[in-house]
Amino acid sequence: LDTVRENKKGAKISSYEKRHPAHTQDIANVLLDMSNQLADLPGGIYQWSGEEKVSKWDIVQLISQQLNLPINHLEEVAGPAAGAGVPRPRDVEMDRSKLTERGIRHHTDFKTGFMKSLQPFL
Repeated sequence: LDTVRENKKGAKISSYEKRHPAHTQDIANVLLDMSNQLADLPGGIYQWSGEEKVSKWDIVQLISQQLNLPINHLEEVAGPAAGAGVPRPRDVEMDRSKLTERGIRHHTDFKTGFMKSLQPFL
């Protein structure tokens, strides 16, 4: 949010790396559903991530559109970050199938959840 608001200071924003953000209420509901099935839940690792694929650039564009703020001071970086040390993964989607096969699935669309989460800072 600050990066978009501070329009006198440029920044490079990645559209290359994709994230799958999950709303905290969705995660809480997944955990509640898992606890309700605990007696029948096989051991192992269970993963959850949001269903929508977004980049930091996508988020900047959403903030710009929703709050009517310019982003002409920001530069989209469409490829891997050069000289950033350890390469970052391009797509960090997790395999939700162990949960969805058990009927556990909660999803708040990104735009709604993100903008609601931003409200206290506006």
